[in-house]
Amino acid sequence: MNLLHKQLSALTLVVLAYAIPAFAADEKIPNPFSKIVTVEPVVPGQHNAFVGMTMIGESIYLFYRHDKTHVSVTGELWERHSSDYGLTWSNPISVYTGNHILTDYPEVLKKDPLSTADARDPRAVTSPDGKFLILACFVTLAHQKSDEPGSTDPNDHNRRHTNKILTVSIRIPIIKGTPDYKNKKIVIVDEKSPLTGTLFYHRDKLYISTYGNKTSFYESADNGDSWERVGTCYQTSSQGGSDKIMANESTTTMVGETMVSIARPIKNKYGIYAKSTDYGRTWNDYADSPERLDGLQAITLNNGRIAVVGRKNSLPRGTFLYVFNSADYSQEGELFKVAANGYKNGMDRGYPSIIRHRDKFFAAWYDGKLNPEPNRNKHNSTGVYFRQLDYDPKTYTFSYGGE
Repeated sequence: MNLLHKQLSALTLVVLAYAIPAFAADEKIPNPFSKIVTVEPVVPGQHNAFVGMTMIGESIYLFYRHDKTHVSVTGELWERHSSDYGLTWSNPISVYTGNHILTDYPEVLKKDPLSTADARDPRAVTSPDGKFLILACFVTLAHQKSDEPGSTDPNDHNRRHTNKILTVSIRIPIIKGTPDYKNKKIVIVDEKSPLTGTLFYHRDKLYISTYGNKTSFYESADNGDSWERVGTCYQTSSQGGSDKIMANESTTTMVGETMVSIARPIKNKYGIYAKSTDYGRTWNDYADSPERLDGLQAITLNNGRIAVVGRKNSLPRGTFLYVFNSADYSQEGELFKVAANGYKNGMDRGYPSIIRHRDKFFAAWYDGKLNPEPNRNKHNSTGVYFRQLDYDPKTYTFSYGGE
């Protein structure tokens, strides 16, 4: 390990020691359990997917997209929460539909009166002072080409015609430990590109990223009230990068004062990573990383290590955690199974979320039943699942609670 990596690892230990306090005598401690909990059961004709989580006090808040199919025009964000660390969950409520966006963009309705708004891919974080819940998602403004999910219309490839894709942030006050969804404030972050897997605070500033032909990074100093685009990463050659590092999914976390971004590139069989030491303004150290995951989300462990949770497309398929061995993320790491789905050719599975509560980790993902029709990826019936994971900070290993 070179001097930079040693310094980075030492700094990470100091930061994490400060950020993750020991349990106080009167604190509740999560009781470990090993079972997988069904949060949203599989129901024919429902697509519940793309999970985001955060802690508000000692409660877990889980958000996911709900609609009839994967590719549709009416998706909304549902929320469930748990006060017993995931053993039981509240009934779902709808917290955001995206339809208000149509009032902000009346030109869309003038161009296409059939347009509706599909909200999807939520990410969630609680402000450091506990005053706000921040949701982020992207909204597709489109109209449905066919009323039939099983349409055979040859021009109906995605069953929708897309006019615009927006990334939005939603700021929700937390009143006496409970989100006040009626008084949320919605802000447009990006008017051309969808959200990718980044939403986090660092030093009281909020960061988000979007993708398209390039990954754009945004910063907010006022809890999402306004956003500034600060840099780009994984761009194509026309934007100063290369086709090899163009990525349509990525996730970023902080290791000390360094941003580390892990991505699923479009034209590379490996994963890739990059680093920024100026909070997303410039990126360097692009290199291959050994594991390629879909729908990925990163979380910092200790000693410079990062765990990335995502869907693994190679057999066995399912939701997996990949732990990088050191601050050099091109080295081989260790793969941990969260839940395998058993499908040999299943697609659109996983896209999980992971959060840390001291040295306990909570993971949620989606899975379901394959539709036998040719377009099964659009019409799967899916549910949302949850499990606790124990983490040993000395050996950097994960295990199921109680096992």
